[in-house]
Amino acid sequence: MLIDPDVIDHESNLRRVVGSSPGDVAGRRTKVEVVGRHLRSLGLDTTVHEMPYDVRNESVVRKILDCDIVVSTTDTQSSRALLNQVAYQYWIPVIDVGVRVGQEERDH
Repeated sequence: MLIDPDVIDHESNLRRVVGSSPGDVAGRRTKVEVVGRHLRSLGLDTTVHEMPYDVRNESVVRKILDCDIVVSTTDTQSSRALLNQVAYQYWIPVIDVGVRVGQEERDH
């Protein structure tokens, strides 16, 4: 299950969304649509569900309760807090993935 309300609306998204192309920017396709298309193109024996909604939506949380594991790549504290609460309350493992990109300060 892929959950994200965002669309690919700028070329900078292309290097961060696997399987995206310049046509996805022009078409303002959702990130879940693009990643879902890419996953299906791999020919794996699995079903991909695309949910172009915010994870903080109650109907989305209800769908998450059916999952065996959640991999979170959210960039907001409120959605991360919600997923942590769901993990704690319903015993669903949540793996929180994040990357901090920045320049390291050096002592001279």
